[in-house]
Amino acid sequence: GIMLSEDRLEVDWHSYAEKGNFVLNNDCGDVLSIWYKDTSNKWQKDDEAIYLSNPPEGVILQRVGNLLVA
Repeated sequence: GIMLSEDRLEVDWHSYAEKGNFVLNNDCGDVLSIWYKDTSNKWQKDDEAIYLSNPPEGVILQRVGNLLVA
């Protein structure tokens, strides 16, 4: 997702896809990242988490460090 620097001030964290839809790669895992533009208009990565291949269907993944696990 992409977040503007002004969105980081005094709000809960919200993320969204740059496009109307996106597909995560369950076959080999994926990386989810949150980026924002700083006051110099440069992209900065704020956070990221990964999950490994073939996570169980219908299970909510929990974050442990930077890894999302069932």
